[in-house]
Amino acid sequence: MGGIVLTGSRTTDFNLEVAKGNFTGETPITINMTTTAATSVFGDWWNLGGLLTYPTVAETLQVRSTSPNDTDGGSGANKVQINTLSLARIEQTQDVTLNGTTPVVLTGTHFRMNPSLVIPPVGTPEGNNEGDIIIETAAGLRRQTIAATSGLSHEGFSTVPAGFSLFGVQLISCPSFNNHGEMRIGYRLPGSDQPFIYGPPIPFYQQPLVMPVKSPFGVPQQSDIRFQVRCDNSNALLTQQADIILVDNSTLQNPQANIEAR
Repeated sequence: MGGIVLTGSRTTDFNLEVAKGNFTGETPITINMTTTAATSVFGDWWNLGGLLTYPTVAETLQVRSTSPNDTDGGSGANKVQINTLSLARIEQTQDVTLNGTTPVVLTGTHFRMNPSLVIPPVGTPEGNNEGDIIIETAAGLRRQTIAATSGLSHEGFSTVPAGFSLFGVQLISCPSFNNHGEMRIGYRLPGSDQPFIYGPPIPFYQQPLVMPVKSPFGVPQQSDIRFQVRCDNSNALLTQQADIILVDNSTLQNPQANIEAR
């Protein structure tokens, strides 16, 4: 075992230390996903059902709500933080003041979506949006939705930003009672528009399924990831949580090894 030096066992929980901010360049992220639109055929884990058509060029986007109360000074959400990536997969964040059902155009252009959220404080005591907050193109192609009262987008898509790598921690799948089906994870090579590569289907049956990643591997920068699900009972409520760690590549000895390992 030449080259390996053991200096003692770890006495703290690594994931907890990351969450506490004790490791520079490492950020814990949770991707929440919910759908009631699953069918017996694999589709993306989002409430529109079917498959997301990924854009091939950067787009101008706008945001609106289905409720007039989601507006500056209204009783619902007043502002949202929208997280996107540029064509070069550089992180972009905008805080946008809502105008009810009237679309507000975002600054710049956008190529990929990462989870977006309502910014507190808001008018409602629960702190949530009263309508669906929809991020879309001017032509009405939906790119993301923050469902009413949720305060956070629940969609199974993620793109690793340029300059970072992604490491999985665990998946938690939660089908509603008496539902069964399969889920799978799709992966696309960094910066490409080639077809997705899918892992084997993972079955679930009526109860939560917790899948810790015992031997984490790195997903390299600019990779697209999508979570898909099928269910034998159509329109069932299906939720999943993916816990990951986003790592700044400047802290890694050999980020390219993530690609070579594929």
